Amino acid sequence: ALARVKEISKSAQWKLCVELADLAKRDNAVAHARIYYQLGAQLNGTEAKAWLEWAKMEEESGKLDYCEQILAEGLKHCGANSESLVLRALRILVSRDKIQEARQLLGSILAQNETAVRAYNFAENSSQWPRKSSCTASSFPKRHCHGCA
Repeated sequence: ALARVKEISKSAQWKLCVELADLAKRDNAVAHARIYYQLGAQLNGTEAKAWLEWAKMEEESGKLDYCEQILAEGLKHCGANSESLVLRALRILVSRDKIQEARQLLGSILAQNETAVRAYNFAENSSQWPRKSSCTASSFPKRHCHGCA
């Protein structure tokens, strides 16, 4: 199947790889799915779907450290333009009690675009987000996620 991928247009190659990965995942062929997701992400690194689906699979497989790495790499390639990548990364970090890392991620993307505003609202309204009495997030705007300002 991989040999045939080169015969289709470049814009469709990454989509085909993601579809093949989904099929492999459904068949519990996680190792094959991992290869296809990785190839899809390499073929079009700025498309968030390959990164997101790959990270979901790793999360479902219990490989949360690897899931975090994939999301971080996806955010490097896609930037904060992918709301789904940003929100999944925040959710994973918060669920693993990596609050400082989540704040750092959020602080690094807040100024970039509208996606940052949606991610900020998610963090502000998240019931999992711990509230603190003193602010430690100096890179945040005037009203911080934990209500100190």
